[in-house]
Amino acid sequence: MKKEHFIELCKTDPEEVFKLFCMMGETITTLQAQIVVLNEQVESLQAEVKELKARLGQNSKNSNKPPSSDEFFKPKSTRKKNGKKTGGQKGHPGHTLKMSDNPDLIIVHRASTCSDCNCSLVGQPARSRERRQSFDIPVPKKEITEHISETICCAGCGKLNKAEFPPQITQPVQYGPNLLAQLVYLSQYQLIPYNRVVEFVSDIYDLKVSEATVYNAIKTAKVDQLKQKPRLLSTEEKDSFKKRYDHIVAAGYLANPPPEPVKKRGRPKQGKARNMLKRLSEHRHEVLAFMEDYRVDFDNNQAERDLRMVKLS
Repeated sequence: MKKEHFIELCKTDPEEVFKLFCMMGETITTLQAQIVVLNEQVESLQAEVKELKARLGQNSKNSNKPPSSDEFFKPKSTRKKNGKKTGGQKGHPGHTLKMSDNPDLIIVHRASTCSDCNCSLVGQPARSRERRQSFDIPVPKKEITEHISETICCAGCGKLNKAEFPPQITQPVQYGPNLLAQLVYLSQYQLIPYNRVVEFVSDIYDLKVSEATVYNAIKTAKVDQLKQKPRLLSTEEKDSFKKRYDHIVAAGYLANPPPEPVKKRGRPKQGKARNMLKRLSEHRHEVLAFMEDYRVDFDNNQAERDLRMVKLS
């Protein structure tokens, strides 16, 4: 409608103009209500998209997801081509074997007869010597030590005196400390399963040990470790760690500000980061309990590792 027509309509039919304005007001009110609803839907969808993106970015390294759920991708090399050949470069210090000045065993090889005339060379002095050395390990074998405690009768008073066994010898037949230490090392440090540790000992030492023996060796080693008194933290060290802890939590709050208020019932979602910061603040004493009681683990990773397969790098 042109301006001239509108002015003419106002003069000739003001009632119709009033109705037109009422219809426009109702339309504007309806559109405003729809805009509010659409804005709420947009905010909800944006929050959902943000959460879905966060889920897609999770893997076994930054969450509690198992390694089996990780998407496989071929890692790209970050090395840049520099035109050099592969292998050790000029001037690179080598790590080759060097001759030892104190060999454990020396074997002298002598020719007994001449290779030309077949004359005997026994008793002839050597004109020169050439040395060569081989680094090897001895053939592993089990060593069985028998301990005998003798009972002797005193000639003076007639009392029977029995010799004491060494403190570590408590059973008629038992495994020695060196073998038990190796069982713990293979299982706990080299991460070899119990059945393969048993197989290794059988193949190398011809000893039949059970998986229960491996478990008991580990349990005994842990008990012995707990018996050792660790160095206690001083009050100054504890206060320093607590201040650093509070500083880290405060920095986390600054990096994760609270969400903007929305026109919804209930409390707004704080997000995973702020929820974790809240738990760290409220349970500060429990998180730092390892400083007071050394039986408390530093983290709960051990419990998670017990529930999933070991990741070998």
